[in-house]
Amino acid sequence: MDILPGKITSLVGLNGAGKSTLISLIMNFKEKDSGEVKRTTVSVMPDAETMIEDMTGEQFLKFISKLKKISKEQINLIYDLADSLFIKNDLKKKIKSYSFGMKKKISFIQAYIGEFDSYIFDEPTSGVDIESARIMMNHLINLKKRGKAILLTSHNIDEVQEFSDYIFLLKHGEIVRKGTIEEIINKEEKPIYSLKLNISNFTELVEKYCSGVEYIVADNEVEIYSNDLLKLNKIMVEMIKAGGLVISFGKEQRKLKDVIFVNE
Repeated sequence: MDILPGKITSLVGLNGAGKSTLISLIMNFKEKDSGEVKRTTVSVMPDAETMIEDMTGEQFLKFISKLKKISKEQINLIYDLADSLFIKNDLKKKIKSYSFGMKKKISFIQAYIGEFDSYIFDEPTSGVDIESARIMMNHLINLKKRGKAILLTSHNIDEVQEFSDYIFLLKHGEIVRKGTIEEIINKEEKPIYSLKLNISNFTELVEKYCSGVEYIVADNEVEIYSNDLLKLNKIMVEMIKAGGLVISFGKEQRKLKDVIFVNE
């Protein structure tokens, strides 16, 4: 498994698949039975419940800053990140008074600050409001643009599909599937194409030309699906000759969540 610079690599799997164990091995929190981990400098976002709760958010982040030996400019970044995540006014409150989502934001900030080659974000947006989750992911994009290697774990498959460059699917501690979004979605499956037409006043033509393919008729429109592109083209030609109007024609976009756990 390679976590490459300038890429967001995601680990996906059910609870117990081995995602957290793998992160612990990368960080030397656990001893490995075999194999080898090669890494340079890494910053990690741990579980939000592992912070020192008697500290304020500001005290905790400054404490982490000292441990990381980061620059004054990076320390100032704390306040910019807190502001972007809507918790700047809460930094002087004790962490034990924070909601779970606020704790996640503090954990995210402490992982983000400092100059490292690689960053690990373990379920960063879980339990976080939608707007803040979006902002967090945009911050990860900024790290990516700076050439940083990012390892992300998430149960939000739509989020994984939108932001990941490469995915490893884990099951019982083993990699059962890997690749880009496109590779995983289309693995060993023919693409599905759809043709949508306006068929006002000639509904009977649908039964004549759409034999053997899946289609849906609604009002004066028909949407036809097939993985046989040649057949779909022939149907389109015949329907146009009969006076049909093409509304749309193209490859159906599969969702990662529709295929990623199939037969795994």
